[in-house]
Amino acid sequence: MNGIRLVLYVQARKEEADATTLSSVAWGDVLDDAFPICASLVDSNRNEMIALGACGFLRVVDSLNSATLNDCQEIGNKFVGNTLSVLDLAFKISREGPVVVAIGQTQSRIFAMLQELGGNWESRYRNRRRKVTRQWLTTLARSSHQGASDSRCWNLLVGGLISLLLQHAKNDSKADIMELGRLGLSALLPLTDADIVMDQKTLVTSMTAMINLLFGAYPIMPHHGGKILCHLLSAASLAVPTSSTRKLSIYTSATALVICGPKFTKEIIDSILNGQDSFQDIMVATTSEVTKLAEKLRE
Repeated sequence: MNGIRLVLYVQARKEEADATTLSSVAWGDVLDDAFPICASLVDSNRNEMIALGACGFLRVVDSLNSATLNDCQEIGNKFVGNTLSVLDLAFKISREGPVVVAIGQTQSRIFAMLQELGGNWESRYRNRRRKVTRQWLTTLARSSHQGASDSRCWNLLVGGLISLLLQHAKNDSKADIMELGRLGLSALLPLTDADIVMDQKTLVTSMTAMINLLFGAYPIMPHHGGKILCHLLSAASLAVPTSSTRKLSIYTSATALVICGPKFTKEIIDSILNGQDSFQDIMVATTSEVTKLAEKLRE
């Protein structure tokens, strides 16, 4: 019944918003009315209801804008805080792929909206975003180390992590993501191992997340340069030569080489290129390709 109420409510408000610009008082009513409907769905023990509730929250968030929230800050702040709390709890107990993706997309969209608003809105929830990102990384690290299915890891990456890490990378203050740098590497590097991860889409999404992490936590990445490059060069060497996975692996490796610098990576590169007899031809060719691309990226 709540699912039907949500669909009818959102459609009615959409038509009303299309016809006229809602006042701050009207938007306050929307947020007050929508929250209990969506929250009761997310609190359900049925996966389809949880996903529907998360999508309902997402639909409301997508309808908001800076003027709306700034005009009804008290109600907007209450809605955002309570919505994040409901989604945090749902994420801790959810395992189904579509549910995890719906929760993550809604959480990341809320934080993206707050980042776009800037000012007090972003600073007020910056710590909250860091805690949510840590929660997702911890779950991914546990999944990747315990041999969870590739699809489980893919859901976590696509659902929330790629977007959350991108937001951290775009943030002028790197303090929050630097704190998560080591945890991020622990979660993502095992997923770049093509001997373990058989699903190409999981490899691709892990590389995408890795790029965001490299840019976001770049001040501490040089200290882990050797470990990062070993994983990425191996992944690129094992990928099908003409595949998009290999192209992305090459680009990610070159990005890591630029960000980490020569201090912690030069020894590895030199050992491969100067000791060619000790390495397979594909590894030597891959390393050479990565170094050439890195030079172009530095220009």
